[in-house]
Amino acid sequence: MSVVTVPETTLPRISGGILVLVAAIAACFCTPQAFGQTNSAWNGGIGNWSNATDWNPNQVPNNGGGNTYNVTIDTGGDDVVTLDQNATISSLTLGGLSGSSDSNLEEAYEKPENLTVTGSVTVNKTGQLFVGYGSAFSVEGNLTNSGLAGTDYELVDSTPSSLTVTGTFTNNAGASLYIGGVGTTGGVDSVGTLVNNGFLQIGFENTGSTLDLTNQPNGITDVVKGSTIELSGTIKAGANNGLANLASIEGTLDLTNQQSLTLTPSVLTVSNTGNLYLAGTLTSMTVANLTNSGIVGLDSQATLTVTGTFTNQAGATLNLGTPMGSELGTLNASSLSNNGTVNIKRNTTLVITGGVVTNTGTINLSEGTLEIDSNTSLSGKAAKLFYRTSLAM
Repeated sequence: MSVVTVPETTLPRISGGILVLVAAIAACFCTPQAFGQTNSAWNGGIGNWSNATDWNPNQVPNNGGGNTYNVTIDTGGDDVVTLDQNATISSLTLGGLSGSSDSNLEEAYEKPENLTVTGSVTVNKTGQLFVGYGSAFSVEGNLTNSGLAGTDYELVDSTPSSLTVTGTFTNNAGASLYIGGVGTTGGVDSVGTLVNNGFLQIGFENTGSTLDLTNQPNGITDVVKGSTIELSGTIKAGANNGLANLASIEGTLDLTNQQSLTLTPSVLTVSNTGNLYLAGTLTSMTVANLTNSGIVGLDSQATLTVTGTFTNQAGATLNLGTPMGSELGTLNASSLSNNGTVNIKRNTTLVITGGVVTNTGTINLSEGTLEIDSNTSLSGKAAKLFYRTSLAM
């Protein structure tokens, strides 16, 4: 047998750098692994969060082991995802910008689970976020809602759940945020800052639910045009009442929370698009002066006290009671300047004490009472009195 000797110079030497390059190129052709940031999308239909095959890629979104997840639940069809485990993710997008189908994220029945989002949450127009049965939903960034979000929404006598947003909760026009269910007491939702351009309901049938504004020391100073706040519970700004600095209403504010509220601004202004409504045996509001260009309503034994002047502008309406009302309601004011319409209906009372009554508009008495003490001066045209009237002076 002969041996062939190959000269050493014909064997190429491979440097360490080239080996690294070759290895990197080879890695590009290997099956990709889901390490690092993963965009996780729901495959559609009804299913549990914990089912890996319902997600694309087929992995349960839950940060850990070097993996983090940006989650999207929106197939354009009807999606219902039940959170049946605790999970942490980086971001969440729920629902689409348009469409007739809904994308829902909800809790398993009577099985509290916790979901933490380390970044932002977007609930689009077709998105619906339900937190219930004692679960906790925490957002370390901002939450923007254009659909529906609720804690214990439509639940009866549920263990209180919680929604916590460290940053800003933006409730867009057309969106709804519900806090508290029927008979659910003691639930507290916390947001750093609230921007409400939509519908906000806190408490239902006097449940005592609370919204705590943790980074908004002045609370809510304006109910903006097109927005609604229905308050049967409590809004707090730290240790203070979250409505104490309310100065203007261009939208709708319904107070039915059986609580007393004293406003610190010198004037509360209700614009021509504004509505202020008070109801409930223990519901009361005290304000220095009130200027109304919209609608102010009062019934069901609620009390509104104006220590200065209630000014009812031309085109504005003050409604005390309802046509079929059977419970007392009272407006106390030092002075009344009426250029619009005042309706004092059944079993309600308007009391003017020690100031001036100026009337260039209309005051209608319908089984109600207008009390003007002897220290009050009168000017303007006489009040127009209709139906069964009661006038005490």
